[in-house]
Amino acid sequence: MPSFTATTHEAATIARAGMGGTVAIVRRLKVQPYRFEGIQALDYHDKPVPLPLSPGKPVWVKEGWGVHKAVRRSDPRKNIGYRADRPEKEPQNMGVLTMEHLMWAGVDFFDWKPAITMPRWASRFTLTPETERVCRVQDVGDDEVFAAGVRRPGILDLPEGGRLHSTPQECFAQMIARLHGPAMWHGNPWVMVALCKIGGVE
Repeated sequence: MPSFTATTHEAATIARAGMGGTVAIVRRLKVQPYRFEGIQALDYHDKPVPLPLSPGKPVWVKEGWGVHKAVRRSDPRKNIGYRADRPEKEPQNMGVLTMEHLMWAGVDFFDWKPAITMPRWASRFTLTPETERVCRVQDVGDDEVFAAGVRRPGILDLPEGGRLHSTPQECFAQMIARLHGPAMWHGNPWVMVALCKIGGVE
């Protein structure tokens, strides 16, 4: 089974959706689509760049990971952590200091490694692409927007001082600008949108 290297945002979105959920992977294309007899396709002739995901072909997910600096359990899978699990908001103080509080405070328990180095045994997810299409980033649909990480209709969690937006597309535009810079949204490049079912790794 081939692997798929997820960004931290993609890995966090996969983790939130959970086993059996659906996630949308939106990736900017390095080649331009063309039309042949009315069918949209990718121009593989001059720039052979294959798409990272194909319907019906499962992949195991690589993500940012690390080995705990102090804990050494007999099962190596219990000694690792994932960058995507860092809380996005400060956890509520319930009178008990938890691992989430320490991670939020910047206490670093893990020797972090880039996603590309993750071995198969450390992976926690597989993705099975169900649909795939090519479109402009501003044409990504509302259902795809939510599956790509926009949390709730019309609302995007922003840093302190940010503003809330009223439509899914405005939320998606803000998310794209935060992840890739505002030029990507305004440039409206071609992207691949793959809806994937999430599974575990045996």
